[in-house]
Amino acid sequence: DFGNSVRIKVDALSGAVIQVSLLENHYINSIDFDEMGNRYESFRFYTNEVFGPPQYAKYDPEGQSVWCKQLTGLSDNRLLAGYFELGNGYLDFLFSYITESESYAFRLAQTDGSLIWSKVYLGAHYASLGSNASFITRPDGRLAWLGTTGNPAAMAIAQVDGQGEVEGCVTHSPCNLTIEDAPFPNVMPINWTEEDYPAYEPIALLEGNFLVRDSQYCAEPWFSAEFSATSPLCSGDTIQVQQQETSLEVASEWIFEGGAPTSSSQPADTVRFEAPGRYTIRHIAGAFGCQDTAFAEVVVQEGPVFSLGPDTAICPGGALIINSGLAAGQYQLEWQDGSTSPALEAEEPGAYGLTAASNTGCARSDTLMLSLYPLPEVALGPDTTLCGGASLEIISQTDAAQPIYQWSTAAASPRLTVLAEGNYILTVTDAATGCTGQDSIRISFAPPLLLRPLPDTSVCPGRPILLEIQALDGAPLSVQWDDGSTDNPYPIAAPSAYRVLASNGACDTVLNLSIPAGDCRPGIYLPNAFSPNDDGRNDVFQPYGPDIELAELQVFSRWGSLLYEGQRDGARWDGAAFGKPAPAGIYAYKAMYRRPPGEALEVVAGEVLLVR
Repeated sequence: DFGNSVRIKVDALSGAVIQVSLLENHYINSIDFDEMGNRYESFRFYTNEVFGPPQYAKYDPEGQSVWCKQLTGLSDNRLLAGYFELGNGYLDFLFSYITESESYAFRLAQTDGSLIWSKVYLGAHYASLGSNASFITRPDGRLAWLGTTGNPAAMAIAQVDGQGEVEGCVTHSPCNLTIEDAPFPNVMPINWTEEDYPAYEPIALLEGNFLVRDSQYCAEPWFSAEFSATSPLCSGDTIQVQQQETSLEVASEWIFEGGAPTSSSQPADTVRFEAPGRYTIRHIAGAFGCQDTAFAEVVVQEGPVFSLGPDTAICPGGALIINSGLAAGQYQLEWQDGSTSPALEAEEPGAYGLTAASNTGCARSDTLMLSLYPLPEVALGPDTTLCGGASLEIISQTDAAQPIYQWSTAAASPRLTVLAEGNYILTVTDAATGCTGQDSIRISFAPPLLLRPLPDTSVCPGRPILLEIQALDGAPLSVQWDDGSTDNPYPIAAPSAYRVLASNGACDTVLNLSIPAGDCRPGIYLPNAFSPNDDGRNDVFQPYGPDIELAELQVFSRWGSLLYEGQRDGARWDGAAFGKPAPAGIYAYKAMYRRPPGEALEVVAGEVLLVR
C-alpha cells in the first residue's frame, strides 16, 4: 500500500529479521544511522491520496523517540525534500521544484532538529536519480550535488561550503521555509514470514568519456526596486508604476504619498493625484528574505479637476443641467457650442463636451453623451357609449417597464370601473426613466332603445311582405334575424313566429313577432315597402294577385300631392317623382281593380314605405 510503510530490523551478521513495524498513513523516504547508533528517518503523512508536509525524526539506539520535526512553507507538499545525508552533527537535505531551474538546500542539527541554514540556488536544477539521493555531505561540511542546467540542457555538478555559500555567487535565504515540531508517526508491530530470495547475477558496466568544465552557476541577476514615474503632472492625472522585469519571485509594496490608492502590493499599478504639490512614491521590493527600496518624486501642478458625470438620458421635452462644478473665472472654459459658463442646459440628444485650462498649462476635457428615453405608450381603447345604467371596466395597456398609474379620478391601478359619463384620463409614469405617457377615453350613456310599433299585418302564401325595424328616434339600426339575416327590411313569406335583435351600437333589444295568415282569397296584394336601388329585389311598387284586373294605381305624398298615376296591368311606381328619385319615407296609394275580371270595381288604399 503506497500510503503505508514497513520498518524492518535485521541482524547484521545473520540477516535474520528481528522486528517488523508498520507505519500507517506514512511514507518513509530514507533512514540512516550515526556512529552512536541513533536512527534518523524522513517520511511524509499520506491519506486520501494527499501528501502532508515532509517530516523528520530521531530515535536513540534503544528505539526511543528523541525529536520529530516537519517542514512548512512548501508550495507543493508532493516535493520530496526527504532524502538526506548525515554530516558531522547535522543532516543535509536537497530538493528542487519540478518546473523551475532552482535548487533548495537546508541543514538541521542532529541534537534537536533545529534549522541551521537554508539556501536557494538559481541556474541549476537538482536531479535525484530514482530512489537515490544524488548529493553528498563531505567531512569538512561542504555539500555537493548532481544537477542539470537550463537551455541548452547539460549535466552539472555543484558544491557549496559549510555555510551553504559558493564563491563568486550570491545565494539567498528561502525565508518561507520553517521547521516546526510534529507528532511521531503511529507504529505497530506486525508478523513477518521469511522467504528465500532469488539469486542475483552481477551486471556489466559500460564505460564512457564525459567532458567536465567549469560553469557560471549564478546566471540570474539580482532584483532591484528601481522604477520610473512621470513628472510633472496635472491635478487629477494618473501615472503607472511597475517593478523591473525578472524571473525571480519578487514581492512589491508601494507607498503613494498624496495619491489614490495610498498603497498597493501589485507588481504594477495606477495611482491618481488630485491635489497640487510634491509627493514621494516609495517602492519596497523583496525576495528570499532580502529587500531593496527605491524612491521617486512626483510634482503635481495646479489644474482643473472635474467630471460631467456619466452618460445619461432625459425624457422628451425635458432638460438637463450639466454642471462641471468649477467656479466661474477659475479656469478658461469652453463648451462644444462655444459657451464659457461652468454649467450648460441641454435639451437635445447629442455629445456635450467641456474643456477647462489653467494658467499653468494644465487642461482637461470631458464629454457627456445625452440621449432621450422613449415616452411610455398608454392605450385605453376607443371612446365608448354605454346603454342605460351599465358599467365598464377600463383595462389600460402600456409598455412602461415600471409603470406608476394615476387616473383623473385619483385612482392608482391599471384598471378602472366607470359608472358615470365623462372623460377619463390616465397618466403612466415609468419609474425606470421618470417619463410619463397619457391617454383619455370618453364614456357616454345612451337611453334604452325604443322601436317604432309595427302595423298589424298578415301574410298569404305567394304574397310576401317586407317588415322594417325602425328606432323611434329615427337613429340607424343594425338587426339580426333568427335565421342570421341582417336585411332591413326583411321579407316575410309565410305565417310564423319571428325573432329579431336590434342594436343602435349602445343598446340592444329583442323583438318577437307573430305573423298570422291573412285573408288569402284571390284578390289584390300591394307590398308595404320597396327599395328602388336596382339590386333586382323589390325595386318597384306594383299590385299583385291572381285573377285580378288592375284599372288604376295612384301614389300620393304625405301632403296629398299626386306623384304617380298608372292604368291597367302595366302600372308600377319606380320611386321617382317629377323626374327625380323620391326621398325615403312613407307614401299613400290607391288602387282600383276588378276581382275577377268583369265584376264591379273595388278600391284599396294604404301606405307603402320607400327605402333608400
